[in-house]
Amino acid sequence: MSSQGFLQKLKQNRLFNFLQFLINRFKHFDIGYSAASLTLSTLTALVPTVTFLIYLFSNTPAFEQFSGQILIYIASFLESSAFNAITDYLGTIPDKIGNLSIIAAGILLISASFLMSVIETTFNKIWQVEKPRHFFWRVLIYLLVIIIGPLSIAIVSSFWNFYVKNLDFIEVFPLLSNLSYSLVSLLLYTLVIFLMFRLIPYRYVPNTDALLGAFITSLALIIIKKIFTLYVLKFNRYELIYGAFAAIPLFILYVYILWYTLLSGAVLTSSLSHFKNNAFKKQNISNNQFEDAIRVLSQLSHSSKNNKGFKIQEIRKSVTMGYDALGQLLDRLQQLGYTKKELLHWKLNIDPEEIKLSDLFDEFVIPANPIQKDLCGKTLYSLIKPGFENLDISLEDFLELEKQVKKTTPHDTPY
Repeated sequence: MSSQGFLQKLKQNRLFNFLQFLINRFKHFDIGYSAASLTLSTLTALVPTVTFLIYLFSNTPAFEQFSGQILIYIASFLESSAFNAITDYLGTIPDKIGNLSIIAAGILLISASFLMSVIETTFNKIWQVEKPRHFFWRVLIYLLVIIIGPLSIAIVSSFWNFYVKNLDFIEVFPLLSNLSYSLVSLLLYTLVIFLMFRLIPYRYVPNTDALLGAFITSLALIIIKKIFTLYVLKFNRYELIYGAFAAIPLFILYVYILWYTLLSGAVLTSSLSHFKNNAFKKQNISNNQFEDAIRVLSQLSHSSKNNKGFKIQEIRKSVTMGYDALGQLLDRLQQLGYTKKELLHWKLNIDPEEIKLSDLFDEFVIPANPIQKDLCGKTLYSLIKPGFENLDISLEDFLELEKQVKKTTPHDTPY
């Protein structure tokens, strides 16, 4: 097979096309810049967040025994000897919070929430969310991730340290112990990242997509940790330049790599819904929101008579789109006044007879009347005017016309 024939066959490969789509999304969302922003936020919020969690758990009798597990879990991320100074300092936090007041604890919570706010903004950008959730729900999500996430980790870590680790067969086979510990770490990372992917973005994320993305991201984090530890032990020469300050640039680089990996997993997770029904091919070719908007409004019109709405999972069956792109389209239709959202159901906000296709064309394709009345604008308008006049019909009329077309072409052409 010639190289040209191989390339032609490769371009027709579904997985290859999806990888191209994924690479384009990485470039579009500028993961490097977002990772750098989160690295800076982490450096300012790490100690307040850890201090608040230890303060909360230490002053809650039911969870007091788990406060030490939080530090053990954080130390597992900083297992390299280059970070001994950092882990030693974090280990002194429990001895310093005895006289911490409620006001001071509240300030620490605000600092931790600031980091969560930056994470939410970044995730919403990846999932193409323009309008964030209401303040009350944001606070609730922050508390769930900040408290329940580490609490789940502490419980699982305690189960490992006090029960599984001391089993007879674990002590007899050290290799099995290391393997079991790696599996537990993978489980913990997957659990936390799953919660982040599933709860933080203000967009519907399927559980299967969030779980698969979290698993792949967790696996990548564990591998990167091992590689970074090996690099520090074998190839690190930072101490020759920075001396006692060598831990600072290493720590910043390490945090940056972790965030870059996590955000890459977020981009992958948001892209998984595009893999189904080959929605990524549509993104590679064009982004015809005009046609998709008509499809969405047509489906919603079927529920307008009985006042029953559709969940986004049901709407997606009629359009070839990923959940992030579909959610963005629904948000825009809501801003234009065509749709409304009640709880988890989407409905038409106006009667189908009042929705003009020409107005949709004007919003999603090109205005019928160019803003600039120069020669270019007048020429453009003269070209689109004949076709634009055919769009001067309502959505109700379009649905009737669609029924007539269906009779003449009973078999729909797949995308």
